[in-house]
Amino acid sequence: MIKKTLLLLIIFGFSLFVSAQTEEKQYYIYNIFSLPSNLTLHTGYYITVDDGMLIYTLRDENDKRIKFNTPAAALMYLFSIGWELYETGTASDAAQLYWIMRRPCTKDEFDKAVKKSIW
Repeated sequence: MIKKTLLLLIIFGFSLFVSAQTEEKQYYIYNIFSLPSNLTLHTGYYITVDDGMLIYTLRDENDKRIKFNTPAAALMYLFSIGWELYETGTASDAAQLYWIMRRPCTKDEFDKAVKKSIW
């Protein structure tokens, strides 16, 4: 009975090891979304995007700048289009808040993004 149990544990442990070895690595595209830190002085917010190639104001499909009522509205919008929050903070001069966000991508998409962002 002990030998059978030990054999089952070895087989189970080996199968976990094999599945861990064959699991594909997940790649992500990262963008930095920033907004002014003096939030109480504004009546609407434009989000600045750093995509690794350019820095620009977030725009809709008609190339119109998107204005958000609150930072939470901007965050919900970014979640709705597939971004997930990775890290948040303020710039060293505290003039801007930022969100580092990511979205899953393929290895090929990741490699292309890296290549485009380097001179």
